[in-house]
Amino acid sequence: MLSMISRLLLLACTPLYVLGLDRAEADRALERAVALLIRGDRAGAAAILAPLRRHAEVSTGRDMATPDDWYVLGRVLFHGNDEGALGAFDRAIAGRSDDAAFYFWRGAVHLEARRLDEALADVRRATQLESKNERYLETFADLLGRQGRLEEAHTAWLELRALAPTSAVPLIGLTTLFASRRLFAQAIPFAVAAVEIDRRNPTARANLGLLYQDLARYADAIEQYRTLIELTPDAWRPRAKLVQLYEATNDLAGRDAARAALLDVARQKRPDEPCFCREQRTITGKRVVFCEYFERGDVQFGDLTVYVAMVLDTAGVESYRITLESLNRHHRVPAPEPRDTGDRTGLDIRRLPGERARHLGPPRRRADV
Repeated sequence: MLSMISRLLLLACTPLYVLGLDRAEADRALERAVALLIRGDRAGAAAILAPLRRHAEVSTGRDMATPDDWYVLGRVLFHGNDEGALGAFDRAIAGRSDDAAFYFWRGAVHLEARRLDEALADVRRATQLESKNERYLETFADLLGRQGRLEEAHTAWLELRALAPTSAVPLIGLTTLFASRRLFAQAIPFAVAAVEIDRRNPTARANLGLLYQDLARYADAIEQYRTLIELTPDAWRPRAKLVQLYEATNDLAGRDAARAALLDVARQKRPDEPCFCREQRTITGKRVVFCEYFERGDVQFGDLTVYVAMVLDTAGVESYRITLESLNRHHRVPAPEPRDTGDRTGLDIRRLPGERARHLGPPRRRADV
């Protein structure tokens, strides 16, 4: 009997309606394609999706097209043609209105397009039709949280926890839910339980480390981020967190070592952000976030490091920012010479030995940023 992949490859030269492709086979092929996309293997995913799409288009072009044919077409079009996928799922639901998968995947299309109300309505319907489906319930709880419907989200996560008691997923969801309300102490038990269930889960570790940091339990946070670095050695964010934590505990040697390791990782794999947070402080009643840019500048006197100090208002929104530059290992400031900005807020940053930082221009108000 031909394997699934062999059948898909033969579709290019065989009348498609002759072979036929049932929904379960299509779902398995699509999940493999998604896994390849997640790993960055677009060519491998295309080798599965292209013939599957052709088959689905031929199937739905027949007078006797079934709701499952439209469903398969919608799943294929979901990867690059949201409106086409939406129309296909509409046709599937019109042909069979009691299939949970049809609603779930139409909700996924809405979610991809950031139509959260429509996504929530469809995923809710999917959970009503299949109340024991963990994937549907997880997505439903997450959408409720995004919509700010926190009590309903709490109930949904608890339902998923009862349904999947050995999974870390509902515990991670409950952690995020309480943390989003700044109820850090209430979130801690769920975060700890998630780590105990799945000790190698990076998200669980990161959540617990962040909660410990928010509660000023710096030693516990450092332990979590060290473990997270072992689990994800190429990730830069856990290393940036260590820089912050060592700064907060005034462990400058630890901070410098963590910073050097972070920059080494950044040189090997380009980060997806231009800078990282070095520390956060309150100065004259204002919260100030200090970030350092990954990119280094080569100037006559040494490596140029650029910082930015972002001053936040009471709502956590950036009011203005101040850019600073420093030369590592030299007490020299590159041209142009800094202007006297008249700034008296005392903004500065505890730098590495031999660094100095100076304001190179006036504070940039939000309109200038």
